[in-house]
Amino acid sequence: MKKRVSFYTLGCKLNQYETDNIRDKFIKSGYSVVNFGKQADISIVNTCVVTQKAEFKSRQTIRRAIKYSPQAFIIVVGCYAQINDEDISRIPGVNMILGSEEKFKVLDFLDGLNKTDKIFIKKSSNSCGLYKEEGNGYFTDRTRAFLKVQDGCNYFCSYCIVPYVRGESRSRSISNIINQAANFTNSCFKEIVLTGVNLAEYYDDCNLTSLVEKLININNVPRIRLSSIEVNKIDDEFINLITSSEKICKHLHSPLQSGDSKILSLMKRKYTPEYYKRKIDKIVKKIPEIGIGTDVMVGFPGEKRGNFENTLKFIKELPFSYIHVFGFSPRSGTEAENLPDNVNPDEIKERSQILRDIAREKKKSFLYENVGRIEEVVFESEEEKIFSGFSSNYIRVKCKGEDLRNKLKRVKIVKSEDLFVTGEILN
Repeated sequence: MKKRVSFYTLGCKLNQYETDNIRDKFIKSGYSVVNFGKQADISIVNTCVVTQKAEFKSRQTIRRAIKYSPQAFIIVVGCYAQINDEDISRIPGVNMILGSEEKFKVLDFLDGLNKTDKIFIKKSSNSCGLYKEEGNGYFTDRTRAFLKVQDGCNYFCSYCIVPYVRGESRSRSISNIINQAANFTNSCFKEIVLTGVNLAEYYDDCNLTSLVEKLININNVPRIRLSSIEVNKIDDEFINLITSSEKICKHLHSPLQSGDSKILSLMKRKYTPEYYKRKIDKIVKKIPEIGIGTDVMVGFPGEKRGNFENTLKFIKELPFSYIHVFGFSPRSGTEAENLPDNVNPDEIKERSQILRDIAREKKKSFLYENVGRIEEVVFESEEEKIFSGFSSNYIRVKCKGEDLRNKLKRVKIVKSEDLFVTGEILN
């Protein structure tokens, strides 16, 4: 009888990508994968540490894994394991803790180990240089394939723990990326999503723009979408490439964090509000239909009401299609942990809601502006003959039809709703 292994992933899509690669290794080694919560011989939790809430959820999930399968070999991996193995070690029932890079070698470490009271701990060096990625990647219902090209970050923003748990920026080799992209193309995926911790820092004999150029020249490559990219790395060459190629999705996600110059400086971000606005205005002027998403942090230490009002005014002036709003969460070991003038939690909650209300109106406005447009949509899911997928500019589109899953279709957008639009398939 095959040994059973279960997985649970917290945090970002990059974590999901990495869990799927680990899962692939277990399958190739003869294991049977069962749903988390079912009886398993091995249970693996891939953790997140980006906020205090993420840490809490990680601990909560570890305890659930132990409750569901008390006899299982419990393995905790990922960012929380990298930064705080001491906390995890205090949870009775944990058998192995692996850091950010060592998690990919979990099968090697398992060899010869049994469930005992002694915990096996191996944390990563996160060394610099190129790395080779193995496995099949992360898929969304076999329609969109996530392709990791970079790991780590050299920015060290004052609030961010990620460089400490993921290490310095290091890029995957071009040949390795091209090979996996070609495999995705042969597997009939309709979209490849390039992802990384700081995608803009990709470099292996060429920069991100050159890498994307090479990818779109692969025979029969599907359309390509970029995950989050820092605004200071979006140059004219990059904008022109998006403009000129039908294969590149007309969608960018570029974190803002704050629209106030003082707060951006305290955050150690690499731009001013004026720079950010000029760049976004240039992009929209060249690509009017583009969808632009962003992240905004509320309640950073020192954010007075006036600083917050500056952010509100700034956001209202920019054509965002969606906004992710986060409350500041102090991370141990970061500079922001020791900054003075902390914002009251109730005030953070109030400000977050104000921003979310604005974000909702921004999204509704963007959806309405797209009514009448013709977009190519990759359909992913279906519920009662209503199929759902994403347009090039990252609008969720719903259509009636027959067997649209994993198909790229031209759609006329006919009606906007609060969170999506409805469309008609064009023959």
